[in-house]
Amino acid sequence: IERVLEVGAGDSCKHQQFVRHSYREYIQTDVRTYPPTKNFMGIRNVQTVADAQMLPFVDNSFGRVIATCLLLHLQEPEPALLEWRRVTANEGHITILIPTEPGLLLRLSRALLTSPKARRLGFEGYSLFNARDHRNHLPALRNLVKHVFRNDEISENRYPFRIPSWNLNLYFVYQIKIQKN
Repeated sequence: IERVLEVGAGDSCKHQQFVRHSYREYIQTDVRTYPPTKNFMGIRNVQTVADAQMLPFVDNSFGRVIATCLLLHLQEPEPALLEWRRVTANEGHITILIPTEPGLLLRLSRALLTSPKARRLGFEGYSLFNARDHRNHLPALRNLVKHVFRNDEISENRYPFRIPSWNLNLYFVYQIKIQKN
């Protein structure tokens, strides 16, 4: 795989270190501009301001596309999924991580861990922030992923317990191998 694209990368290359195959170039996009990050392991690392629904890349330009926790935030997630498929080469891969919003285990972990920590740090509006920012829920996103990639190979992995319930997991990870005719 020559080129990897991470959409919605934010301000760091925190996911780049987990990519376990070789590549020549790692491109990060986000809708905001961030200060440059350091080069990771000598790989060309490029940051581009781009909307996940309208990427400025030609068709079939990436061997791998990665999106972590992004679909929950998008106003219209389906056009983004179609766009990611467009820029991924035939036989290329897309990795999508989706938190199990509004799953029981995720809500419990927020209530017991994240919310108290946010309050200790002086952020009182954590629940309201999540309500506004996490506008899409896993069951709907799961259906969109299965629809958009219906002609591709899809595997669904669940963490941490790997049981089929989205209520009893924290994340679903989709690995998609693109099959273009």
